[in-house]
Amino acid sequence: MRGGVANMINTQSFFANSWQKSVPTDPKKLIAIAGECNTRLSYLYDSLPERFTPALDEVMGCLPTLLSQTYPLVLTHSDLNEMNILVNTKTGHITGIVDWADATILPFGFTLYALDNALGTMSSRGWQYFRNAEYLRDEFWWRFEQLAKLSKSDMGTIQLARKAGVLFRYGIPYNSSFTGMVGVYGAGGDDYCYLDALLAPSKAGRE
Repeated sequence: MRGGVANMINTQSFFANSWQKSVPTDPKKLIAIAGECNTRLSYLYDSLPERFTPALDEVMGCLPTLLSQTYPLVLTHSDLNEMNILVNTKTGHITGIVDWADATILPFGFTLYALDNALGTMSSRGWQYFRNAEYLRDEFWWRFEQLAKLSKSDMGTIQLARKAGVLFRYGIPYNSSFTGMVGVYGAGGDDYCYLDALLAPSKAGRE
């Protein structure tokens, strides 16, 4: 996927379909999901460096909206990255998403870290965005907003869901389930670099 970054634009259909085809909301399931999210956030509050607290505060403040009856719950991939997105090299269209073994039901948007992850790369100098990243990001959000028929309020909430996904994906290593959580990553590893880079404000759509 990283070899053909422009293909990331085509994922707006994948995410728009996900938004529009949420799973039925079982109140008991929603309570369980809320408990898991709160536990993860509390764990991150206690474990991550203080510079990540503002992002955690934003996500915690938005959690009631993300876990409301009106916000979509969707099947959520545990590691949506370029290795798990199959693309037709001739057309640029996605032909499949693989490695769903550890998928869970979570509020929509928790895998949107995949967008920025595909628009840059980690090097010895830290996270570096590609030269055309801003254009591609702008195109993605604009097309996604149109396809999913989203309001500006929706877009703001989705941005906070994306931020929650970044924290969960790069703040907590765990073994295939929440009960297998093994602690936060070390400060010297790449994952804090991912958190620093991907928690930065992400432009959502055209002005």
